[in-house]
Amino acid sequence: VHGALCVCVSGQCYLSAALTGRSANRGECAQPCRLPIDLEDASGRVVARQKHLLSLKDMNRSELLEELISAGVTSLKIEGRLKDKDYVKNVTAYYRRKLDKIIERHDDWQHVSDGNVYYSFDPVLEKSFNRGFTDYQKNRETYWNFDTPKAVGQYVGTIEKVMSDRLIVNGKVELNNGDGLMVGSVGFRANRVEGKEIFPAKPDVLRSVRKGQEVWRNLDYRFQQMLDKPTAKRKIKVKMSLEIEGDYAMLNLGDGTSVISVRRGPFEPAIKPQKENYIKQLAKLGDTPFEVEDCDVISSLLFIPSSVLADMRREVVARLLEKRDEIDVQRRHSYAKPDYESLSNLIDARGVIPEDFRANVMNRFAKEIVRNMRLQNVDKAFEIKQDTQYPVMITRHCLKYALGHCPKYNNPDATTFGSSKEKWVEPMIMRIGSKKFILKFGCKNDCMSEIFCTFAVQNQK
Repeated sequence: VHGALCVCVSGQCYLSAALTGRSANRGECAQPCRLPIDLEDASGRVVARQKHLLSLKDMNRSELLEELISAGVTSLKIEGRLKDKDYVKNVTAYYRRKLDKIIERHDDWQHVSDGNVYYSFDPVLEKSFNRGFTDYQKNRETYWNFDTPKAVGQYVGTIEKVMSDRLIVNGKVELNNGDGLMVGSVGFRANRVEGKEIFPAKPDVLRSVRKGQEVWRNLDYRFQQMLDKPTAKRKIKVKMSLEIEGDYAMLNLGDGTSVISVRRGPFEPAIKPQKENYIKQLAKLGDTPFEVEDCDVISSLLFIPSSVLADMRREVVARLLEKRDEIDVQRRHSYAKPDYESLSNLIDARGVIPEDFRANVMNRFAKEIVRNMRLQNVDKAFEIKQDTQYPVMITRHCLKYALGHCPKYNNPDATTFGSSKEKWVEPMIMRIGSKKFILKFGCKNDCMSEIFCTFAVQNQK
């Protein structure tokens, strides 16, 4: 639902392996889709030079959560490869709060996790690393950014005036000393901020900006300092009951499951009712993961020393934590094993598992799986065979559509570079460094809903 988007269909990208030997299917993607690329047609005419043609904006489906859950989604993934703790804190807190509000509106929906999470800050998605946001293919919006694969951040405003040592920004976002700012492709730190006036740490950057340009903040210094501190805690609501008779006291603690602690008396009569005092003592759960939702005291006419109550409280907390650990272990080991028979039937019915290199069979474990699925002649993985005629990428990101050459759909937001609107002589060729790739477009299909395009390595021989 959120984070960096792969331009390729998952599991079908061999571009990194073809360029660097580092395979995306083995968790080692070198992210070549973020590199600058030259695009030319068969006549040799350059359509785009050093543009990030395969670099997509970051996904943000936070406004679609209720729709997704209604459709049956029960688990959400936030992409987090190489992200720092500040990103994790901010983004997960934002989605957690959104989900909590949605679940509150539906009596038949509930959390899978236990407890409630409390935050010491207000999460803002734009303040964490992003390349601009897209819901990706839900609506036909511009989901690519050909100019830069770097963080865009939060929109601040436009430049009103550029001076020798400062610039004046017309915007409503409050900036801080130390903020990181972007104007076009120019990045700089704000050494000092006085209202709308920004004094860069290195004033030389002002030579590269002009009036009217947009200003973006990709580092909120004050927000980052806040995230460097402890920012969240999870608390699980529990119920307590204390029952006191003449010769014993029993404390019960429960969160759906329950544990008890018993102390033998006799207990002396109390000079005055102790109910409020007992509830106050028992509610002191401190740094434990629990918070008292309800505490019931049965008979408060007998006196129990605070030290005894504290000892009983510590005992039930320790026992409940142990019991929860036992339940978690059972839950972790109750995973579903592969149903090869069902998979085989699916293959027979729809042919969903390819028998060529795309099955990604690279080791003995993968071979065992395909044997169990009754696939006999599956080819070796791309990383082993390295055949230059293999397609190295399958994608729904159509450069014809993005650059205004789609024969089916008019794109009012098409990106143009110089002569890119002129008729192309196909096949189109991409150059990434010294490597050359041929583009094959699947315009016969409904390219906005199906895989339409493959990139194939040109045979260097």
